[in-house]
Amino acid sequence: MPKGFSLIELMIVVSLFGVAASLVTASYLNFEKNQRVKNAASTLKNEVRLIQNKAATGDKGPRGTVCNPSGGTTTLGGWYLKIQSGASQTSYSIGGVCIAPVTFLETSFERRTITLPRDLIVNKITYTPVSDPPGQTLPMVIFFRPLSSQVSFLNAASALPSDTAPDFFDDSGVFFANKVINPPPSSTVKIELADATLSRKYQVAIEPTGEVNEIKP
Repeated sequence: MPKGFSLIELMIVVSLFGVAASLVTASYLNFEKNQRVKNAASTLKNEVRLIQNKAATGDKGPRGTVCNPSGGTTTLGGWYLKIQSGASQTSYSIGGVCIAPVTFLETSFERRTITLPRDLIVNKITYTPVSDPPGQTLPMVIFFRPLSSQVSFLNAASALPSDTAPDFFDDSGVFFANKVINPPPSSTVKIELADATLSRKYQVAIEPTGEVNEIKP
C-alpha cells in the first residue's frame, strides 16, 4: 500500500507555507508603504512643474473665466504652491493669481487642494541656512512669475496670503520683494514628505533656477 504523509509532516509543510506567506506579505507591505511616500513626492514635484509651466506660458485660464474675461483685460501675477510642515499637515494647495487693471485688485483662480495619501504628512521644509526646528512648523509659498522659470520663495515671516485673498503685490501691481525669504539666492528649498512613523521619507528639492527634483534623504 502507498504510504501517505504523517500528521507531523503535514504540519511542517503548512508551517513552512505560513512562514513564506508572512515574509511575502511583510515585504509587500513594506514596498507599498515606501512607494506611497515616493509617489506622493513625485506628485508634489509634478505640481510644482505644472505651476511653473503655467506661469512660463502666461496661462490665465480659459477665455471667459475670472482671470481671462471675454472683452476684458487682466494681468497674470503668477502661479503659486502653498504648503506647511507639521504633524497635522496632510495637504497643500496651488492656484493662479491675476491682477485687475487700474485698481490692481488681486484674484486667485483655478485653486485646488491636493491631499496626501493616507498616513503621510508634510514633515519638514528646509532651506540653507534656515530650517524649521523639530516641533515647529514652517509655511511657505513657492511662486512663479509669468514668462519666467525663476522662482520666489515666501516664508512664514511674510504674513502669507490666503488662497481666497491673495496679497502678493502692492497697490501699484509691483511684486512684494520684501516677502521673499532672506537666505542667499543659491539656497535650495527641500520639502520632506514622510509616513506617520517618520521611518519612510522623500524630499522634493526646488532650486532658485526653477529646477525641481525628488530625492531620498
